[in-house]
Amino acid sequence: HYCFWFSPLCTPLMANFMQHEDGRGNLIRLGREEKKELLSICEKLEKKTVEGDTISAFSAAIAMLDLCRKGLSEEVSSHPLPPALLTVISRMNEDFGNIQSIDELCQEYFISHSTFLRMFRRYLGVSPHAYLEARRLAVARKLLKEGRSVSEIADLTGFADVSAFIRLFRSRFA
Repeated sequence: HYCFWFSPLCTPLMANFMQHEDGRGNLIRLGREEKKELLSICEKLEKKTVEGDTISAFSAAIAMLDLCRKGLSEEVSSHPLPPALLTVISRMNEDFGNIQSIDELCQEYFISHSTFLRMFRRYLGVSPHAYLEARRLAVARKLLKEGRSVSEIADLTGFADVSAFIRLFRSRFA
């Protein structure tokens, strides 16, 4: 799984990904060759960004978006997310820093743990834990760019301790 962060200023470029109702058109599925191409484009984007070649970096970002647009899953977009899953995802997105465990959500929404896992895997292709972790890391990355302290970020994003946050962050972004 890959996660890309874009500035809200990129809205015109993201139109293909944002012009759908919640729960539809959530997944991008690429074939083996397209995945290789995506990785190559990402490497080029990173290299050009480090080199300060903004025009080439922008060009690579456009190529990446175009490739992802082609991989928008029509199959998934025809099956909306169940309302219960939309409610849970909304809670996870809004209150990710206060959620202590996935079991807490299962109890709160009266969903068995196995059903919860099945729903996430079927509709989102990831586990609830991976989804929550990705959400926390995305916000943590944004807060780091704003200059917040690591201990403050770990606390705000719901990590148990600073060292666990640092280990996970490095494993994902280093």
